[in-house]
Amino acid sequence: MIRGVHHTAISTGNLERALAFYRDLLGFRVLSEFAWPVGTETADKITGLRDSSARAVMLHAGNAVIELFEYASPTPRPTPPMR
Repeated sequence: MIRGVHHTAISTGNLERALAFYRDLLGFRVLSEFAWPVGTETADKITGLRDSSARAVMLHAGNAVIELFEYASPTPRPTPPMR
């Protein structure tokens, strides 16, 4: 039986824009910020990618925790303009 979810991870092409929405508009507060450089073996195992790098922010509001992250490597695919 599932009793809860620790957090939801959301990949974004623009971390600052996502922060403006979740933090500034919806009122989530920042729990932590972190990043990993290319060559971080643990991050590559978790993501299933090779030579990944990204920066991320953990946010909290009520009983919800969200992890927003933006990849620097591998190069993200362009986001459709209306997304």
